[in-house]
Amino acid sequence: MGASSRETIRAAIASHIDLDEVPFTAPGSRLLIRADDQGLSIHEARYEVPLEESTLLRGLTVRDATGRPQAWHIPDPARITWGQDGPTLVISPQGQVIIGHLPAHWTVSWVPGPLAPTMEMEGAIRLPSRQTVVRTCLPQASVRLHSSGSTGVAHSLDEDMAASLRRFDEWMGRCPRVLPEHQDMTWLCWWVLGVNTVHLEGRGRVVVPSKIGYVGLWQWDAYFIAIGLRHGDVDLAAEQLRIALGHQLPNGQLPDVVHEAGVLTSSGDLPESDQETLRALGTSTDHLGLVPLTKPPLAALAVEAVAQAHPGDLVSELSPAIRCCQEWWFSHCDPQGRGVPCYLHPYSSGLDDSPVFAAGTPLESPDLTAYLSVQDTILARWARERGHTAAADRHEARSRALRDRLARQLDPATGFIPATGPAGPCAHLTIVSLMPLLVPGLDPALRAGLLSLLDSAHAFGIRTPVPTVARTDPAFDAERMWRGPVWVNTNWLVAHGLRTQGRATRAEALEAATLKLVIEAGGPAEYFDPLTRRRPPGATTCFAWSAALFVDMAVSAAVSARRRSA
Repeated sequence: MGASSRETIRAAIASHIDLDEVPFTAPGSRLLIRADDQGLSIHEARYEVPLEESTLLRGLTVRDATGRPQAWHIPDPARITWGQDGPTLVISPQGQVIIGHLPAHWTVSWVPGPLAPTMEMEGAIRLPSRQTVVRTCLPQASVRLHSSGSTGVAHSLDEDMAASLRRFDEWMGRCPRVLPEHQDMTWLCWWVLGVNTVHLEGRGRVVVPSKIGYVGLWQWDAYFIAIGLRHGDVDLAAEQLRIALGHQLPNGQLPDVVHEAGVLTSSGDLPESDQETLRALGTSTDHLGLVPLTKPPLAALAVEAVAQAHPGDLVSELSPAIRCCQEWWFSHCDPQGRGVPCYLHPYSSGLDDSPVFAAGTPLESPDLTAYLSVQDTILARWARERGHTAAADRHEARSRALRDRLARQLDPATGFIPATGPAGPCAHLTIVSLMPLLVPGLDPALRAGLLSLLDSAHAFGIRTPVPTVARTDPAFDAERMWRGPVWVNTNWLVAHGLRTQGRATRAEALEAATLKLVIEAGGPAEYFDPLTRRRPPGATTCFAWSAALFVDMAVSAAVSARRRSA
């Protein structure tokens, strides 16, 4: 990457860091910096700890020698500066915040937070007050703030800033080249993947869904993130898969979450706040006692995608864990013994508050049936490629049985496959009913019905596809997580399903619409309002799977464009 390219990319990313929707942070660091009308706040990202409870300090303000507050500025992704000749802030590779190059007689002040850091000063004095106030007594003074995760030998601010920029340039040099209309957002998304990378003690490098509330490895997040990472860092992509699959329980279950303190595998591991939310929604599983928590079985789909770019034999390495997990679904999640696994908890679907769970749990849902059918198809192909004929036959037979069950469950009155629980079939039309598009060899009548739903204005065919609940459904809510907003991962799955059904042009159109949505909304949010095309207030920003799948779809669009022009 040439000097002009480096400067262009640095400027592009810096323009996105607004300290609001896009905080200031660094790869490998748990620290992130945000701004409000009181000044800057510094937080330490932790698993299941809200930002307000993980605050190191708040109200960080810089004043010149006359006492006038100075405005902050982001000149590049490695630093924050104040004033024309004022100080600079960097996050060091050692997990420290350094405020340096303080002119003489300038002040830096802040209010300590619940996680108040320790502090070192050079060329400055500390003034006692209710706030922490640092007044410089020498030019070029510095203040060094240590978070709990800081390690290593301290270097100068200039050394740390140079190292940060080198690391930034190296990471961004891996970003794939895409069509011009997608390149700026692809840079932002690739940067998000980089800065969302943290080290989980004893686990390895994890690209967390977000440093704002999601500090850990969620299973299906890891699959989507790996699919995007493969285009520039296939080793990091493979590491996400190894961590997700490497914490399997003896019975074959894969954890919902892998985090520093352990794994989340049961409803008993959920905080009470989550339990109360489920009770308020009417989707509590209290009546079932402790139930396992996992995420949808998409491992084979992700491993197959990453394996295409990986120099090693990922399939041979990771397929045993996937086979064990596949068998776990059938042996532990089929309480009626009908040969069709169910969701035992809403969280295991990934669609936490979807109205399909109004039917109760255990829930037989067409998305789960489709995922399992696809996974058996892939496992069969892997087995046959390696000469394991009997295993291949078993996987194929079960995949066909699941596919046939989907065809039988099509409701001709509604035109979709309902999820079914103890309360009977769920009448709500949600995104789960489109997931059978992923299944190869789908019954023609079912295929036609699903394509009709996707295009119908009375279902999912609105200006901003694909809402997670049909626009005309009484449960539709444009801002409420899985009750209406558009999610990049479900759009990616539907597009993948369209290609499976031989609708490549339709898939490209959906991907193009999704890319346009993320660009217009200003970045890879957790989910998007399909009516306003903006990020709803409750949606997390800088969301990793949205970033990763944007990269994947942008690469796909560039490949298609080259193919058409050849």
